[in-house]
Amino acid sequence: MDFSKFSFSAHFLQAYLFCGPDGSGKLAAAGKLAAAMVCSGQGDKPCGRCRDCKKAAAGIHPDITTITRPADKREITVDQIRAICAEAAVLPNEAARRVFIICDAQLMNIQAQNAFLKTLEEPPSHISFLLLTNNPGRLLETVRSRCAQIIMPPTGAGQTAADTEADSFLTTLLTGDPLSMAEVIFSLEKMDKQRLSVFFSAVRTAAAAQMRGVGSDSARLAAVIAAMDEGDRYLDANINAGSIAGLFLARLL
Repeated sequence: MDFSKFSFSAHFLQAYLFCGPDGSGKLAAAGKLAAAMVCSGQGDKPCGRCRDCKKAAAGIHPDITTITRPADKREITVDQIRAICAEAAVLPNEAARRVFIICDAQLMNIQAQNAFLKTLEEPPSHISFLLLTNNPGRLLETVRSRCAQIIMPPTGAGQTAADTEADSFLTTLLTGDPLSMAEVIFSLEKMDKQRLSVFFSAVRTAAAAQMRGVGSDSARLAAVIAAMDEGDRYLDANINAGSIAGLFLARLL
């Protein structure tokens, strides 16, 4: 599902997956959809005028819950998800629906995803889950398949510096000689953790776009995407950029 074509006056589903790089407006879009779901006004939703819309805009609506990774944890834990699933069984306080926004859903560990799946397969009729991710490949296929996907393209006109750099990096990995490939891989050593995370997301986006092209080397592109997914896991484990570059070199050369 393309967010730009989504109609808030349509029938609301029980699970959506907002996919897009950091800075693409996933949280703002999910917030607008959540407001539409609790809106008590008439016509197109959210109306922006009713009591529910005003509470949603202020971030104080009792039927909208946002879940994030705990500050002292690397992942969204199974205990968090179990608590959400238990809370989902409770009827809404004021609106017709309860909405749970799960930020950085890719940070749910496998145990958390499996625990969530039980509720996602048969959610209560008054519940909607909005999952936000910059890396849907880190979610179980069984989780992704139960969500309507909303694609969030990068904001702003034209390519960002990260997009341009990612395109160049990908082109070298696909067409360059081994020495050139090694050089671009070891260029990752110059990036800090935050920049690496953005860069991995940009490379995934570029590779996925090329996979849709005619005559693309899908096996090679899939290997690059898998390497970027692995890179995110290395970052979560606090592995340094130099070690990540070495691991990429072994995987991609």
